[in-house]
Formats: sequence, structure tokens, C-alpha cells
Amino acid sequence: MGVHTLYDSEEGQAVMFCSTSGWAFGPVFKDEHAKEVPEDCEMLDARALIDIFLFWLQEKNPREMADTELEQHYSTFMTARRNGMYSKLSGDGCAFCGSDVGHHHQCPKG
Repeated sequence: MGVHTLYDSEEGQAVMFCSTSGWAFGPVFKDEHAKEVPEDCEMLDARALIDIFLFWLQEKNPREMADTELEQHYSTFMTARRNGMYSKLSGDGCAFCGSDVGHHHQCPKG
């Protein structure tokens, strides 16, 4: 039981799915394209974006968030992604927030 990903490869879109309730929820994630991410970032498909988003949320359960709270987290995450948050784990963590999601030019917590 938990949060899983439903992915449509033809559309290049994915959503989070709660296996307990049987409902999809949250924003629609889309496959990235070269113009959307900095040069030094690996382009990700929508499934990988959801995986990193869930990891970035750390202990927070998106199923328990109000829509407005989840939307705010999604917006912060996607802004940080566009500003250079790398997809690969670095092991170092951010000097500002301690996040080990990867290096980023603009801290998503700041």
C-alpha cells in the first residue's frame, strides 16, 4: 500500500496513484524536453519526476495533503527543477537545506 505511479508513455504523462483508496491524485507530471531543463541536467520522464518529487518530500505523505498544499510543493519542486536541481543523487547534499536530492543552483527550500 502506498503511492504508486500511473504512466502513459504515448502521452508522456504520469500521475500519483493511491493503492489503498484506488484513486489517482495530485498534479499531472509531464516528460521533460531539452528546452525545459538546464544543459547540465539529465532530462527525465514523468515517472522519474514523480519518484524524485516523492523523495524530495521526504517524510511527508502527499495523500494526506490538502490540494493547495500539494500544489505549492509541486510548484516549488518544478521551479527548483527548472533552475538546475539535478536528478542524480550527489551524496553531498545542499549546503543550505541539506537535501541530498542533488545539487541545485537555487535551493528549493529557500
